[in-house]
Amino acid sequence: MVGRFFSVSLQVIRVVLDNTGTVEAALAYIVLARHSKGGCLITTAGEGAIRNCFGGSRHKADKLIKVLRKTQWGSGDQDVALLDTGVWNHLTGNSLPLYGNNIRTKVLPVPEGPRVWLPNDLVDGVGAGKNNPPLRKIMDHLPKPDRADTLWLLLKLYENHSLLDYGGIDPAILRNPWECYKEGQFVEDIPVGLLETKGGLFFCSAIPPETPAKNPHTNNLFISEVTKGDSERFWAALANLRKLNLIYEVAMVYDGDVTHPESNPLYPLYVFDRYRRNKAKEKGGLPSGLASDMLSAAVGVLGDIHRNVFCVGKRLFVYVSETENAEVCNIMRLQYLPRTEDMVAGEQQEEHQINLWRKRLAEVDSW
Repeated sequence: MVGRFFSVSLQVIRVVLDNTGTVEAALAYIVLARHSKGGCLITTAGEGAIRNCFGGSRHKADKLIKVLRKTQWGSGDQDVALLDTGVWNHLTGNSLPLYGNNIRTKVLPVPEGPRVWLPNDLVDGVGAGKNNPPLRKIMDHLPKPDRADTLWLLLKLYENHSLLDYGGIDPAILRNPWECYKEGQFVEDIPVGLLETKGGLFFCSAIPPETPAKNPHTNNLFISEVTKGDSERFWAALANLRKLNLIYEVAMVYDGDVTHPESNPLYPLYVFDRYRRNKAKEKGGLPSGLASDMLSAAVGVLGDIHRNVFCVGKRLFVYVSETENAEVCNIMRLQYLPRTEDMVAGEQQEEHQINLWRKRLAEVDSW
């Protein structure tokens, strides 16, 4: 089901962070945007919504709203982070309603340009975590100097996340590559590498990173966008997102170079994605990883040699593709996703691909 998401302007949030020097006003802005109606500029949220999400006094929440009213993101009189609806109507000649559900409305003016879609769950919390929303963790569990970088990186990752296109966050900007073995190489005197079967599939051996996210790859342009080129701050912010369980890794097989714009995800192995595997066991019917299926197929086609390969200390895995140029790497995924049409389509596509490859692997025994 599509729904339960809202949008924010990264330009406005960046200005709020830079002008106020604090993450609290930016978080308050996100809370107000969460309660905007039908994707329009009007919000009925106020001090109460901010307090519900982050705690604190009504006085402090009121101060944050006043800060937003004074935060100018453009040159026009209406180019501020927050306006009372009456003031907006006077400045623009519009006639937006002054009240909604007997609550005085406010306006969140935004510049033209891209907006980032966020899930309501970031502000509302989920299940038993309703009293501890994910965004609140930034305030409760991180030191003040780390909060702004961590929030900004989180938002930039939402901007670059697509299950449909990448299977997660664009691997061109953030990934954790595996070491892949080509034909003729050896691991502890066991020959491994690329092997073609008569069914037209390629089996390739690869070793995953020893520790997920220990040495992930990014590029200087993305570091510049997030922390103005300060790599130490960038990696610290990424570590914070992992610590707060706002991001995790999935082993994904691609049909080619993962950084190439025309490369497409084939299927996930879910080697590291314990959350997804446990969820599949609990709910049933959800797509689970193909790692064990790959092993069974490799043993069936290649004999005991690959059974031995899987027992070496480096934990070799086998992945399968229709091209010898396929690659596998860990990509990052956000824990809470907005249920947009693209996100739902991405889930459906992944489930279809998993079922398709599982069927193909099941046919290996009949070759």
